[in-house]
Amino acid sequence: MIETCLHQGRLGNRILELLGAGVLAQKLNLYLSPGEIYLGNPTKVGQGIDVENFISTFYINPKLHEGVKITDPLIEFTDDMCKENMDIETYKLGHYKLINASFQIPSFIAKYYEELRNVLLPINPIKHNPGVFVHSRVGDVMPPRTATYEYYMNCLEKINPSGGVFSSEDANRHPMIKEICKKFNLELIHKPSAENILYGSSFEHLILDAGTYSFIIGLLSNAKTKYVYFPPPGQEWCTNYAQSLPGWNVLTI
Repeated sequence: MIETCLHQGRLGNRILELLGAGVLAQKLNLYLSPGEIYLGNPTKVGQGIDVENFISTFYINPKLHEGVKITDPLIEFTDDMCKENMDIETYKLGHYKLINASFQIPSFIAKYYEELRNVLLPINPIKHNPGVFVHSRVGDVMPPRTATYEYYMNCLEKINPSGGVFSSEDANRHPMIKEICKKFNLELIHKPSAENILYGSSFEHLILDAGTYSFIIGLLSNAKTKYVYFPPPGQEWCTNYAQSLPGWNVLTI
């Protein structure tokens, strides 16, 4: 069986750990509890995470609850374990308790990309949107550590969208967002975090920012175009998740 234990980080980090737990469950045919949908937060509160919104938007693939329940031996899984042996299929069976396992490892994400995409399912799938979904992280982190005006302009000019939306939690802290929306006729939106991930993943084109949250939108998406920002040298604060993923365009502008 698999037990996730991360009690740090915001929504994107916690989702990525749950997805990593799902990979372990798939590859070792081990039981992943439906209760893990609470992201290590059984009280449904903590660190600004709207767990209620998350569990009303997504559920864990039921196939992951069909694996074997093994309680012994207890195996503490860490990122270092994964780095030493990327072949999850070769791990011994046991009760995996994820300790300090964030799965923010580009090689792991590249190897198990399809498995990561097969853990969370939408409760109410959203129909395909033909336009562009643009995301900005501005607020707690600012450009150039987050996506710049030049990055957004470059991507939007290449896509030349006929319509779409610009999503940001804190749009008022940076004037570039309103300017970009006006220039490309984009609707500025702010949805609850989990609902926003699902909505964003439904678009044909994605222009994403740095950070786990934005990456999760692209990970769950079948978008035709995926641009993602990564900070320049000296400004890095997150992992370059998409650096070796086919179909993803990582830009530093």
